[in-house]
Amino acid sequence: QVAEMEILRSAAEIKTTEVQESKATAEILVKQVNEEKAMAEEELSAAEVILKEAEEAVKV
Repeated sequence: QVAEMEILRSAAEIKTTEVQESKATAEILVKQVNEEKAMAEEELSAAEVILKEAEEAVKV
């Protein structure tokens, strides 16, 4: 019975490690997505400025 408990404890520790690694991976992915979102927002902002300038140039 003691051996069985040790096996279960080991399995629980392995699962805990796997969950922690998955969480770390998820946090990295969220950070990357947020960085890509920020870059996309900057590009969109720049594109809107260019579009506005183009619209003004057409009016002249």
